Amino acid sequence: MTKVGDYHALFSAAQDVAECLDKSQKNLLTIWTIKAIVANDLFTDDNFMSSVVCFISQCNKDCASVLQRELLESNVPDTT
Repeated sequence: MTKVGDYHALFSAAQDVAECLDKSQKNLLTIWTIKAIVANDLFTDDNFMSSVVCFISQCNKDCASVLQRELLESNVPDTT
């Protein structure tokens, strides 16, 4: 069974080597990092963390058009 912390560690490690990626790969990494971390944090029973994730989710909705524009500019397929 995968633990929530495993995803945090995996994406943290990926961010540490992001300089080896090109722009489109970095964009995909950013999107998948947000999706993985937020999705996993939503399954917590910690009220504080749930509140933080809800706030972040709202910010993500506000930033969705920015991410989509970045994807279009980098010619990366939209996975959202």
